[in-house]
Amino acid sequence: MIRPGLQRITRLMADTPTPWKAIHVAGTNGKGSVCNAVSAMLNVYNDSDWRKKTGQPSLGVGQFTSPHLLHRWDGITIHGQPIAEDKFKRIEQFVQARNKDLAIDASEFEQLTAAAFTSFTESRVDIAVVEAGMGGLDDATNIIGQDVDVSFPNTFTLSDGQQIESRDMRDFRPRPLVAAITNVGRDHTEFLGSKIGEIAAHKAGIIKPDAWVVAAAGAHPAYRAIWKPVPQHVFRNTSVALRSVWAALTSLNLIPDKDSPELGFLEHNFLWNMYDEMLMAPLKITMPGRQEMISLAPISGSDRPVLLDGAHNLESAKILSAAVEALPDRGRRPPKYKDSPPVQWIFGCSSTKDVSEILKALRIRGADTVHAVEFATPVDGMPWVKPTPAAEVAAAVREQLGDQINIVEWGADVAGALRASGDENIPDRHKLVIAGSLYLVGDVKRLLKEAAEDPEG
Repeated sequence: MIRPGLQRITRLMADTPTPWKAIHVAGTNGKGSVCNAVSAMLNVYNDSDWRKKTGQPSLGVGQFTSPHLLHRWDGITIHGQPIAEDKFKRIEQFVQARNKDLAIDASEFEQLTAAAFTSFTESRVDIAVVEAGMGGLDDATNIIGQDVDVSFPNTFTLSDGQQIESRDMRDFRPRPLVAAITNVGRDHTEFLGSKIGEIAAHKAGIIKPDAWVVAAAGAHPAYRAIWKPVPQHVFRNTSVALRSVWAALTSLNLIPDKDSPELGFLEHNFLWNMYDEMLMAPLKITMPGRQEMISLAPISGSDRPVLLDGAHNLESAKILSAAVEALPDRGRRPPKYKDSPPVQWIFGCSSTKDVSEILKALRIRGADTVHAVEFATPVDGMPWVKPTPAAEVAAAVREQLGDQINIVEWGADVAGALRASGDENIPDRHKLVIAGSLYLVGDVKRLLKEAAEDPEG
C-alpha cells in the first residue's frame, strides 16, 4: 500500500551512503520523459568534444523511474543499461533482510527505492537521475539530501562487501544538484490534497538548500522555431531537462557560463555545439508506452497500427487526445477532429483514478467503440494497485454518451480485447488506441513478448 513519509526509508538506508549527486525530478506529468532526456543529455556531455578538450572523465549515470512496465527492476538503469536481474535481486534480498531484522515494515516502493539507491552506490555512479514516485515531500526518494543520525568519520559495508568511508554528511547524504519540477496538476488527491496549492507544496518538497531549482513555468522560448512541429509538452519537458543538466554541470564545475569572456573561440564553439546536441537529444528517445506506435500482429493477426499510451490522468489524457486526432487517416493529412475516423479504444485504468474525467479528456465520441479491460493483478512489487472494474468503465462511458456508443466489457481478458482488435469487420480507417494506465501498457508488452516467444500458443 501507499504509505507516505520518510521515517521507514530513513531507517532502511541508515547504514547505506548515497555519495552520488542527484537530479531529482517531481511533477504531475512528464517526470519520466524529463528523466530520460536528462540521462540522454548527460551522455551527450560524455561524448562531447568539450569534455575531451577539458580532460574531464566521463560521468557515470544512474536512473530510477517508476512505475515499471514488465519487471520491478525495469526502472533502474546504470551507465545507460538496465540493472542485471541477479544484481538487483541480491541487493533486494539485502534490503529485505534489513527491513525484517529491524522490523521496519517498509512498503514495497520504499524497498525498491532503497535497492535502486544502493545499486547506484555500489556501481559508483557520479550522478543519479531520480523520479519522485508520488508528490515529493513525503516520497521515499526524498531521502536524497536528508540529514541522518550517523557519527563521522565512519565506514559502511554494502551488500556486495564493498566498504565506503564517509567523512561527513556531505559525503554520506549530499544535497541534490538540482530539484526539477515539470508541472502541477490534480492527481493522487487522496494523498496530496485537492487544491493545486496543496499539491504544489508536495512537489516543492524535493527542494533542498544549495540546490538549483528548475521549474516548467520558467521555460524559455529559445529554439522554438526549430521545435515548432513538436507538441508543447515535449518542448516543456525538454526545457526542464536541459536547464537541469546545465545547472548540474555548472555546479560540478564541469562547464563555465556559456557567455564567459574567458572562453576562446574554439572552446566557445565546443560548448555551444554540446548545448545544441543536448537540445536535440530528446527527439531521438522512444519511451515505451508513451505515444508509441506498435503492431499487435503476433496476437491479433492484423498489421493495423496501434497507438499505445499510458495516459492516466487529466493532462496526459488531453495530450493523448491531441495525438489521436493527429493520427493520419490512411496516408491522408491529419483530419480535423470532427472529420476524424472512429476510434477503437482499449481502455483500463487504476481504481484510484477519476474515470469520467479521463474519458471526457480523451474526447471519446458516439461513433467510437470502447473495449473496457482490467489490467492483471497483482502488479509486481505493487500489490496494492487495483484496476477499475470494466463494468464501472462501461457505466462511465454510458453516462457521458448514452446508448449510442458501442461498449464491450472484457474484464481481465486483456488478451481477448487485443485479439478482437484484428477483427476483419472493423473498417481499415478506424484508429486503434490502447490507453488508461501504464500497468495496462505493461500487460500489452508482456502479452506481445509471450506471443513472440510462443507463436503457436
